[in-house]
Amino acid sequence: MQYDTCKHCVFYHRYHIVWSTKYRYKVLTGALRQHVRDICRQVCRENEVDILRGVVSGDHVHMFVSVPPKPAISDLVRKMKGRSSCRVQREFPAIRRRYRGCRFWGRGYFSTTNGAITQDIALQCLEQHIADPSGRQTVVVQFRHLMGWIRIEYFRPVVRVLKMFSYGVSPLSVLRHCANSYAARKQLRCARN
Repeated sequence: MQYDTCKHCVFYHRYHIVWSTKYRYKVLTGALRQHVRDICRQVCRENEVDILRGVVSGDHVHMFVSVPPKPAISDLVRKMKGRSSCRVQREFPAIRRRYRGCRFWGRGYFSTTNGAITQDIALQCLEQHIADPSGRQTVVVQFRHLMGWIRIEYFRPVVRVLKMFSYGVSPLSVLRHCANSYAARKQLRCARN
């Protein structure tokens, strides 16, 4: 763990931030994807935020960032979403026609600190997301149970799984929620008994 420093403080603030396009349209491709990426980098540079890892997918943006103590995370996301929405709609007329009402991004965002989920899990999910940017891939969860270590793979959007772990939901509840088939539920019942 590497601590960062400002003039009068030492800090370690890591945030995993995710936000999506309005209606989850998969429009972040080609030049538009590159443009959104450049705008996010520019806003982070202006606010002295380090991007540790980031992915722009077809319909959402993942970022793992180190934020200094002064800017609020909500202000940072507001600046990135606001500036990119204005510029994208100004420079891409097809997007302006598709999104009437001047709103390119969906309302809200997902953010978690490094305490609820470990940095390794967040970086591993981003690495998997780079390999398959569709947002739906097999996620492997390994946890200790009374019978020993249990390792289960399941196929769900990563954002939902990260939200559930950050709320403190037990791994068995997460797997029960995300099980895709009767066989997976049967394995869970056997593992729990």
